[in-house]
Amino acid sequence: AFCGPMEGTEPDPQLPAKSIFFVRHGEGEHNLGGHASSGYLIADAVLTAAGQVQCRSICSALSSPPPQLVVVSPLRRTMHTAMLAFGNTAPFLLLPSIMETGLMPCDCPQPAAGAAMLEEVGWPGLARQYAALGEGWDTKGPGWRASVLERFAALIELLGPVGEYASELEAYQLHFGVKPCRYPQKEEWALTGLLGGVDGGSLPPCEAWRRDCSHLHVVSVDNASTRDIDDALSIEASADGGVELGIHVADVAAHISPASPLFRWALERAGSAYHGGIAASAAEAEADPLLRGGSVPMLPPDLAHDMLSLNQGVPRNALSVFLRVAGGKVVSRRHERTRIVNREATTYAALGAAATPALEVVRDLLRALSGEAEPEDLVAWTMIEYNSYFGERLVEAADAAAGPAGLLRVQEPPPPGGRPLAARYQLGSHKGSTRGHASLGLAAYAHVSSPIRRYADLHCQHALLGSLPAAAAEEAPIEALNERATALSRYHAHTSAMELAYRCREAPMVYRGRVELDDEWGGACLRLYTERGRVRIPLSDSYFAEPLAAALSGKQGGGEEVELEVWGILKRGRTQLRVRVPSSDAPSTPSANGSAPATPAGSLPTRSPLSASRAASGGPGSAVDVAAARRMVEAALGGEAADDEKAALERKVKKLCFQLEDIGKLKARQDAGEVLQSNQLTKLAKGAAVREQLTQARVGLEALLSLRADEARAAEEARQVGESLSAAVQGALSVSGGGAPLSAAGEGPASPAAA
Repeated sequence: AFCGPMEGTEPDPQLPAKSIFFVRHGEGEHNLGGHASSGYLIADAVLTAAGQVQCRSICSALSSPPPQLVVVSPLRRTMHTAMLAFGNTAPFLLLPSIMETGLMPCDCPQPAAGAAMLEEVGWPGLARQYAALGEGWDTKGPGWRASVLERFAALIELLGPVGEYASELEAYQLHFGVKPCRYPQKEEWALTGLLGGVDGGSLPPCEAWRRDCSHLHVVSVDNASTRDIDDALSIEASADGGVELGIHVADVAAHISPASPLFRWALERAGSAYHGGIAASAAEAEADPLLRGGSVPMLPPDLAHDMLSLNQGVPRNALSVFLRVAGGKVVSRRHERTRIVNREATTYAALGAAATPALEVVRDLLRALSGEAEPEDLVAWTMIEYNSYFGERLVEAADAAAGPAGLLRVQEPPPPGGRPLAARYQLGSHKGSTRGHASLGLAAYAHVSSPIRRYADLHCQHALLGSLPAAAAEEAPIEALNERATALSRYHAHTSAMELAYRCREAPMVYRGRVELDDEWGGACLRLYTERGRVRIPLSDSYFAEPLAAALSGKQGGGEEVELEVWGILKRGRTQLRVRVPSSDAPSTPSANGSAPATPAGSLPTRSPLSASRAASGGPGSAVDVAAARRMVEAALGGEAADDEKAALERKVKKLCFQLEDIGKLKARQDAGEVLQSNQLTKLAKGAAVREQLTQARVGLEALLSLRADEARAAEEARQVGESLSAAVQGALSVSGGGAPLSAAGEGPASPAAA
């Protein structure tokens, strides 16, 4: 159709209005079979017989006088449509600029074929116009491509093969905005309170108003891969028979002011992003760095992993809360800005096993106070104590209008019969709305314990210390912060589940698990207890919901612990989890650590012989049976002499894993109907023996690592600290045997034990 005056003419307001009709071509060869059809690959597609019938009825269907002008795209199907519909009733104008913008072959003109068609149907006038269109009219250049990009996606980067961990991880990082991540340049950081600035990073002498606590035996407990350590613990005996539990958090506010570009950058990022990796051993991680765990920290790595992190053996500034314990309970709480030295940077596994006397004292005290047993829950209890204490201080300051408001972590009670609502950030000055946290049962709660990893914690540190400008508080984009925090939470849930699926792609694994109500997701989630810690999988997420919800029907929100068999599959280009509750008569399945067959459903998870030996000798804190462990190591090595037993066993495990992978591929080919050769059948028959050797090698490696951990227990400083504090802790807990923690004023319960 033509709209507007012809070139070289002026519109005449006295002329009658024109009707403009837009006519689509009839059915073309490329339209057959729908959008998935390979017909789109037909160059300059022509009309089908049915399409020609459609075109002959167009002119009469318009029920109006014949057109005065027909403007036509010079594709074969559009020219043929115009000829069949309008014949010689009006002049034609070929206009390349109205061709379809697509770049598929069916939308690209073929001049030779077009000329042949016009000659065949006998339209010499249109054929002459077609031949005179000019050079390059049939080439869709940059202008066409720009038009296409307005409507269609463009390939930016190939991430890698489908089913490859590194490719899938990067896809998640891009989807959830973890990457790209371009930190502010060093010269823009504007750090304070550090000698030498960004190139030095050392602390000046301790200020008079900051308490020097460098004499305390401070320990940090994190995952083995953690590099940004922002919290630590200490225990100190007092003269009156009690003890003081110190909870120390990096004083990031002392070095990053609200005026620093890093403060605004932290607000934009909201938090750090982590992934655990899928390497089965340190040797595998060393051989292939793409399989390691890692992070995209909120702050630049030089700060998050070094200058601000509570790394072992270096002085660091901290914002500390001290819990006074006497008579088996917390009787008071107070806070101070301190200078500490982390003496023992360790892991959850080491805390659970009481790998040093100092850790044993910390573990026993936290178990008595919290009522929890798992190492992660013990540390979580201290963080809840810390955050609830400062949440109360922030509410008090907001009510007294004493300085700009901090950020509270709030969660409204669920509606009657409904699910918990998701927790969110809210300025403490919003007095008219909920200020408590329903799931934790607290009247006030704030995130303050992770200022290296979360913006909200850094914001709250400045609010507590009186260094937060009013504008920084009142103008903070809270909704954007909540959206970003939710995206990070979803990223962690997706990657944790994906990594678990990768680790059990070759064979199913059995784990303990339970369905819990989760405040971050506003619904039920599955918590699995794996060999690397806990994995939380939201059942409300469509990515994992179908297989998990079906397997756990009737158990949602009940908290019942069940034994679950999980495995990973590659489906629609993504590695996904599948879950089932094993039946009691099901064949044995390797357990999560590969050490032994799984127990029947409903029983406890299978333990390795080493674990059983340790339990028999007094539990996880007891010494390993050295003779039994040595026998396991020697059996795993098969009599092979090795200067480095650990490296030899790791190589053996890796080799056997590769053999099992090859056997699995052969089995898949056989199941698909392929006839295997005799040597392949022989290799396939060795599957059970290879699996047994792999189990033995893993048990031996576990025994060796446990032996080495036991040897490290002899650290003199930890021994002395443990001996000196043990009696004091027992005395502080002896009166009532671990009652309910009290508030700062000693007038009732503090935060609950459940994290």
